Amino acid sequence: MEDQKYANFWDRFVAVMIDGFILMAVGWGIGNMFGINNFFEQMKLAVEQGENYVANPNSLRSLLTLAISVAYTVGFWVKHEGQTPGKRAMKIQVVKTNGEELDWFTAGVRYISQWVSTIPFFLGYLWVVFDKKKQGWHDKIARTYVVYKDKERGGKLTGIFVFIIMLLFISGMFGYGVYTAYTASRGETQSRRSVQENKEEMSEEVKAYYDRSRELFAQIKEAETKEETIKLNDENIEELKAAIELDENNAELWNSLGSAYTWWNSTGTLEAGLAAYQKALELVPENAFYAENVGMMLNKIGRHEDAVLSLKHALRLKENYASTHKELGFAYGRLKIKDDAKTHLNRAVELFSADNEDGRHDQEILTIQKWISQLEE
Repeated sequence: MEDQKYANFWDRFVAVMIDGFILMAVGWGIGNMFGINNFFEQMKLAVEQGENYVANPNSLRSLLTLAISVAYTVGFWVKHEGQTPGKRAMKIQVVKTNGEELDWFTAGVRYISQWVSTIPFFLGYLWVVFDKKKQGWHDKIARTYVVYKDKERGGKLTGIFVFIIMLLFISGMFGYGVYTAYTASRGETQSRRSVQENKEEMSEEVKAYYDRSRELFAQIKEAETKEETIKLNDENIEELKAAIELDENNAELWNSLGSAYTWWNSTGTLEAGLAAYQKALELVPENAFYAENVGMMLNKIGRHEDAVLSLKHALRLKENYASTHKELGFAYGRLKIKDDAKTHLNRAVELFSADNEDGRHDQEILTIQKWISQLEE
């Protein structure tokens, strides 16, 4: 075979990128089938879990994506003269070293051998730059060449266009990642700072009421009967109301009052708790904890559409709160939006599991898994 027919690294690289975009779109479609209907969320999950986007053997989604990748690549090599859509755009093809078209065995060996070129930091692909016959390691193993079709050079305009699209895509991904990280960091920082600032700004008298409320909350959690809980919580609510009379613009006091109404008591309702949570969020709109509490209370009183809006606001402020994903999944489930419900419930399980070395979230995880099972019935 003539030297000038061997495809150079650049044309091969652009061809791989074109095929990669096609397979990525397929992966996005499969993500929809499995309840992951946001492409960026799918990519973030893969990064966080250390998964290979195409080949994650731990999930049915990724196994199906891998199967499609194999069928796409090997199928085009064998059935379309060694040309995938990417290679066709760049006017190159894969052939055996004797010039014949690929058979199924050779195509399969070449596909598997790509891992040999990939694992050592893609050195097997970079070998194309220095090799006389422009072979990567996988080409040498499978005894193949990548050559220009009909002695034509690569599709230069196509390559330039794809390169520009790639730059725009990568820039967009990077910008989205930076924005997401900044938003999440700002939300978490604001949440923690606002709680701490509210405590620091309390007068001694207000703080005395607040500290007594903390003590009562601790006792309530240990109460063994409903009657005991009601007695303790009625006192708790009165302590918090007294503190709010002295400092009505303290968001943490309102948030604590909302939490008190979620326990048995004889002086208030869930609606009163919602109003307290909403007041806290009104005072500090960027506090993810307060936004989640509003959504949680809306779920409790059956206003699930409103709960979705508040919980999505909470996730925009801080995306990695397991409890927020749990509440949002529950809300979507009540609204019969099953795909979104499973997405957020599965995310909640992942986040709870990542922080469960001591088993403290075992019951929470089991409850969510039961919900997911019910959604699949």
